[in-house]
Amino acid sequence: EEDTHARQVALQKLFSALDNSRDGVVDIDEVELAMSDETFAQKAASVCQVPRRDIIEVLKTLTNDDPKAEGVRMQAFVKILMDSNSPATERSVLKLESRL
Repeated sequence: EEDTHARQVALQKLFSALDNSRDGVVDIDEVELAMSDETFAQKAASVCQVPRRDIIEVLKTLTNDDPKAEGVRMQAFVKILMDSNSPATERSVLKLESRL
């Protein structure tokens, strides 16, 4: 429980660091800008608990890598990354399929 809360807070801080425009939404441009800083990219990978080589793709996927897309809000960002460490279940697979 304590680890879960600490991770949630770390993800919220990461989101805030990514959100350069301070509009409450992280978009693909903000991700690309932040990931150009290797130190930040390493920290983001650690907080998101994904390998460094995958962090850009993970964050681009979250922001929907579509120029027309608005981006991702903090609540969705944190929830998706918190859920990413949970084991896959039939329900989680169905949720993913419904988003496709």
